[in-house]
Amino acid sequence: MKKIFFSCIFILLCHQVFFAQYSLSGIRTSKRAGILGATINPAELANMPQKVDVHFVGFDLNLANNVVNLVPSSIGNLDSFVDRYLNKVSPEGFTFRINMDVMGPGVACAINDKMTAGLFTRARLQMAMNNLDIVTARALARSETIENATLPYTTPTINNMSMNLVGWTEIGGSFAMNLYNSKEHSFSGGASIKALFLGGYANAFLTNFKATIDTAAGGNVRISNGSGGIGMEHTGSNGPLEDFGSNFMGSPKGIGLDLGATYQYKDKKTGEYILKLGASIVDIGTMSASMNAQNSRSFIINPITNFDPTTIQGDNMDEIINNIKVSGIATEVPIDSLQTINLPSAFNLTADWNVWKSIYLTTHLQRPMTKRDNPRSLIAPDFICFTPRISFRVFEAYMPLSFSSLQGTTLGLGVKLGPVYFGTGSFLSAMFSENNKAVDFHFGFRAGFGNRKRKNITESLAAPAKTERPNKVAN
Repeated sequence: MKKIFFSCIFILLCHQVFFAQYSLSGIRTSKRAGILGATINPAELANMPQKVDVHFVGFDLNLANNVVNLVPSSIGNLDSFVDRYLNKVSPEGFTFRINMDVMGPGVACAINDKMTAGLFTRARLQMAMNNLDIVTARALARSETIENATLPYTTPTINNMSMNLVGWTEIGGSFAMNLYNSKEHSFSGGASIKALFLGGYANAFLTNFKATIDTAAGGNVRISNGSGGIGMEHTGSNGPLEDFGSNFMGSPKGIGLDLGATYQYKDKKTGEYILKLGASIVDIGTMSASMNAQNSRSFIINPITNFDPTTIQGDNMDEIINNIKVSGIATEVPIDSLQTINLPSAFNLTADWNVWKSIYLTTHLQRPMTKRDNPRSLIAPDFICFTPRISFRVFEAYMPLSFSSLQGTTLGLGVKLGPVYFGTGSFLSAMFSENNKAVDFHFGFRAGFGNRKRKNITESLAAPAKTERPNKVAN
C-alpha cells in the first residue's frame, strides 16, 4: 500500500507501541536507590545509606498520550488503537510519546563519610508524535476525512507538528559530596557527566503549517491555501529501524551533564532524616547527527489550490521526494548535513517526608526545559507524582499517584524485595478507570552492601582533642 512519509513514521512508531513505557519515579526516589537515584539527582549518592551499591540491569518502559483511552481490553490491539486515533478530534492536537530506558551495569561506592563516586551505563529510546492535528494527519496519510470534521476544515492554531525516533546510549560517571553535616542538618551537591553515543535518528515535521482541507466532486480530499515548511531527515540507510538494530551503540556524538543538590532535616536522636529536599537539572546537552544526504530534505510549501495528497505518495523515500518535486506543491531548500538534537532537559524537585517510623511520602515534580516548538528537541515528561511508601532494609512497597499534562491522572503499584524491584505507575488506573491514557512497567536487579557511618562535622570540630596517656615503663 502506498504511503507518504508521515504515515510511514506513524506506522513505525505504532509497531513499537507496546514495547516501551516510562515510570521509574517510584523506585528512583527510594532512599536506597543508589546509582539509580542519581539519574534524577546525582547529589543523592552522598546520602545513600549503604557503602556500595551495585545495579545489574533495569528496564523502564512507558506509553502515554492525550487522546486515546488505554484499558486492558484495548492494550495489545494495534488496529484498534490506530482506528481510534484516526477518528478523534482534539483541539490541543494529538501527542503520543513512548520512552524506553534501560539501565545497564553500574556501581556507586562511598569513598569516605563525605564523598561518593559512581559509574553507570544506560540506553534510551524515545519515540514521539508532538501536537499532531488529526484531521490534517488523516488527510495526508489516507487521503480521507473523519466523520465529525466540519468541511472546509482550516488547520487550527497548532502549526508545529513533529514525529521523531531517537535512540542513544550513555556511559557516565557521578560524584557527590556531603558539604555540611550536623545532628539536625546536612547539605550535599553532586554532578554526573556522560558520553553520548547516537544509535539512530529519524524525524518528520511541519513548521508554521496552515492549510484548508475539503473534498472535491466524488469525495476526494483536496488541500488548498497551504503554507509553512516540511522536513524529513534521518541518519543511516533508507530504513531507520534497521539502523537501530545494527548500530545502536553508534559513535560519540555529544556530552551530557546532570547537576543536583539535596538538604536533610534530621532527627537528633536517630540521625535519620525527617525531611529530605532535592533539586536538580538533568540531561543538559546536545547530540550531533549526520544526516542521510539522499533522503533528508527540507521544503517550503507553495500556495497551490486543490492539491491532491495522493500525488506525493510512494513506495519508498526516493519516490516520495521525487513526487513532491514533480507535483510543484513545495520548493526544496538546502539542509545542513549535521543537525543538533537537544536532550530532554528537565528540572526536578523532590521532597521525601518520613511520616512515621518506616512510612514515607515522596513528592516528585518534573518540568521539561527544552523548547516545544523546536522539532529537533526531545521533550521530557511533565508531571507531579505523590508516592506513599513503606520502606525497610530488604522490603519496600510504593504506590505512585501521578498527575501529568499529557495523560492526566495515573495510579500504580511497586515493590522492592531484596535485590529485585518491579512495578508500574498506571496499573491501578488502567484496571479501574475508563479514562486511563498511559501504560507502563519497570523492573530490575540491584544490591547494596555495608552500612555507612557518618561523622557530624560540627561535633568533630567541637569535640576536645584526646590526649594519649604515657605508656607505662616495664620494670
